[in-house]
Amino acid sequence: MNLFRKISEKLKSYEDWVTEANYYLDEGIYDKAVECYLKALEKKNTNPIDWFNLAYALYHLEKYDSALEAINEALKISPSNIYFAYLKGLIHYKRGEIILAYKYLKKASEKIKNEELFEILGDISVKYGRYEEALKYYLKSYKMANSKNLNALFKAGKIYLLFGDIDKAYDAFNEILQQNPSHECKKIVECMENVVNAINSYEDLNNGLTMIKNKDYIGALKIFNKVLQIDENSDISYYYKSVIAEIFEEYKKALEYIDKSISIFNRSLYYAKKGDILYKLGDEEGAIEAYNKAIKLNSQNPYAYFGLAILYYRKGELEKSSNFFDKVLETYLEELSEEDISALNLYSLIGKAETTGIPKYYHEAMKYVDNLINLENSSRWWYVKGYIYYKLGNYKDAYESFMNALRVNPKDISTLKSLAIVLEKSGKIDEAITTYTKILKIVNSLQFTCEIDNILEKLRSRKPTNLEIPSVLFDIPVMYHKPNITCFYASNLWKYMANNNPIGAYIYLSFIESYISLDEISQMVNDIKSKLSLEMYRYCELIDDYKSDESVLMQIKELLQKLGCML
Repeated sequence: MNLFRKISEKLKSYEDWVTEANYYLDEGIYDKAVECYLKALEKKNTNPIDWFNLAYALYHLEKYDSALEAINEALKISPSNIYFAYLKGLIHYKRGEIILAYKYLKKASEKIKNEELFEILGDISVKYGRYEEALKYYLKSYKMANSKNLNALFKAGKIYLLFGDIDKAYDAFNEILQQNPSHECKKIVECMENVVNAINSYEDLNNGLTMIKNKDYIGALKIFNKVLQIDENSDISYYYKSVIAEIFEEYKKALEYIDKSISIFNRSLYYAKKGDILYKLGDEEGAIEAYNKAIKLNSQNPYAYFGLAILYYRKGELEKSSNFFDKVLETYLEELSEEDISALNLYSLIGKAETTGIPKYYHEAMKYVDNLINLENSSRWWYVKGYIYYKLGNYKDAYESFMNALRVNPKDISTLKSLAIVLEKSGKIDEAITTYTKILKIVNSLQFTCEIDNILEKLRSRKPTNLEIPSVLFDIPVMYHKPNITCFYASNLWKYMANNNPIGAYIYLSFIESYISLDEISQMVNDIKSKLSLEMYRYCELIDDYKSDESVLMQIKELLQKLGCML
């Protein structure tokens, strides 16, 4: 058989070999096509098409050196053939000879309108940092008649991200999904939509905070649940749900919610709240661990220091407590609201007075309680003011403050009891008796009634009760963070970047930009935006394998510190 085949091959003409080679080429049987073209060229080597077809078959066999030799032969015979130049450009591209590839492909593109050609020119432009040119080629590739080159459109979308044009990138990716719903850009589009929904939720979150302040806790819960329906990863909504559960003394539920916040965003603020809740659940060790974790994540977290100060105060470890009250007073609190700053300073100054025995701290605390009363005519703040006067031995002003508290909340038992103690110490025994009698009419508890009856018996016998008003440090209101809009955006900027999502980070940074006025910070924002543009492009290249650049994370952290934002 081999002998017969050899004889048969010798009898074949040039035309026979070309016909057979063309057949194999059309069928994609490139190795056979190469054999036949070589046989044909042995008989006649002056037809440039044969050399071109040989080069084309070798190209598909990834034998690029031989392919280059063949296409050079074709070009020697027909140097102006644009299709030969096109193939030569492709071969150089595969050989990694990018400059030569660009030269021939660019020349070919003047007459050949081919989606693959334009896409490769786009890829080469990207390699040399000519992104505007690359975008032009990718869009040309996609917009070719009957083109379905979604890959080119995806690359165009990535360049839009590199330019920071989120809207055009979103439109490009959406166009891809209309034609291929399972395309890899689906994750990117979902990310963009989720971030926009989260940003739009700020007004709802702010309304929820207002409701908490106004003690409309059920209304606030509804708001935060609404936000979670829109953005299931709204860590701040779980934080506020934890706060509401803590206010209702449902500490296990509060712990569940704060753990959910932490699972979404490993944030110092949330560990401080977890410490508060664990302490109220009786887990002192767990609370201390949570507070220390909060401090490790952010050494400027006043809530963590305050939680530790209160914990050690109640344990009777006054030196430790005093040191942590110092930490609160030393911490720069720019991000916090005026109300939160005043409350933390107020209780910390009282704490310093009671852990050191220095009355001057009470005097310093007075200006903060006055500020809080000006912000909100609350019975709590009038009560604390009365307590401070009491500790300073000023029973007259303590009496006036407690009376002001009762004008806001006439049936508050703690205030009535403290008022009675002040009246007794002022020598106004009959008024003290009248006050205790009023308490009996309000409270319907056998144990409490017996306690008051014993007090009344002593007073009527003109015997001292030796009662003291308990420290306000044993009745601290639930503390929680109330971020302004800039810090809300900033914390989410950090969250998204820390969670390897530079697109979400970029969108939040764009919103922060509109609230920045200082030139120094504006320059930093512009620098971060530029780096995030590159990170977005890199994210689209890697998707699931993407990891945020540590240097960008550190720069974002520095920006947050300059903005006074607490993580």
